[in-house]
Amino acid sequence: MLRNARRRWKIMADADIAVRRRLPWQLKLLFLLLGGGVLAIGGWLSFEAGYDAGRNAEKILLPKEAQRFAQKQTDLIADMTQKIQTMSQEMRVEVTTHQSLAKEIQQLHNENRGLRDQVAFYESLLTRGSGSVGLTVETFKAEAQGNGRYLLGMVMVQGQAKSDVFKGEVDFVLTYELKGQLAKLTKPVPRLPISVVRFHRVESMVEVPEGARLKQVEVRVFGAGDGRAKLSRLFEVKG
Repeated sequence: MLRNARRRWKIMADADIAVRRRLPWQLKLLFLLLGGGVLAIGGWLSFEAGYDAGRNAEKILLPKEAQRFAQKQTDLIADMTQKIQTMSQEMRVEVTTHQSLAKEIQQLHNENRGLRDQVAFYESLLTRGSGSVGLTVETFKAEAQGNGRYLLGMVMVQGQAKSDVFKGEVDFVLTYELKGQLAKLTKPVPRLPISVVRFHRVESMVEVPEGARLKQVEVRVFGAGDGRAKLSRLFEVKG
């Protein structure tokens, strides 16, 4: 028995005895919290690194998207500009066409008015009696041309009882108003030669001082070589 006790003591003396210490629960909780914090920080850093990488990728893609969008808008603006220019040109052509048509219509109205006057004049010739004699002045007109210029027009008519040709001259005594004062002027110089068988149209461009307004025109008809008027008619100028 003593031998067994010694043997047991020797085994115990030769063996290393490992002593385990039990940690307090507060330290375990602290280590657990520290470990969790380290894991959380590591995860957050990984997330930030991934987010920054994605944001940098967006920064790389955004200029390309912006360039494509800008090119699309530029093409759209160019197309709209071309359409506007085309429409503007078409409108200018249309306006010019309308203006040209308006002028032509006004010209036709004026011509029709003149034709009606001529028809009325010739009808009056047809309805006159065969006993009408002498030389007369019909359908006198004075049309302002601007800058003091007037176009005078009339028809000289010889009565049906006269078969001889009338040869003579005609001039115009112009009465005009300038700055409230009346003055007279004889045009043209020399007189216009005329030759009337049945009727004869006379036209003459006359001119008064600039700024003056023509008030009256006296038509004077002279026989060939006569110094005294054979016929004189006075016409008021309206406008």
